[in-house]
Amino acid sequence: MKLDAGRFALAAALVTAITFTICAALVWLSPDPMMIVTGSMVHANLTGMRWTLTPGNYLTGLLAWTIVSGLIAWFWGGLYNRLLRS
Repeated sequence: MKLDAGRFALAAALVTAITFTICAALVWLSPDPMMIVTGSMVHANLTGMRWTLTPGNYLTGLLAWTIVSGLIAWFWGGLYNRLLRS
């Protein structure tokens, strides 16, 4: 079954945008617990650091992560289709 790489990329980009927005909302609502969670995720002690969440930072991060995840998913979809032929 061939995969529509464009639709797959769009789905990945939308899921990333939603996930990024939920993450930003959690950082805004409870920054200290989220810093602890983030530190655990990257195996680091980040307790001395602080979040810088501004509308500009949010939009820049949202745009960057959404575009990058869409491009990666498009690449994966194309690679999957190419591997089907071989």
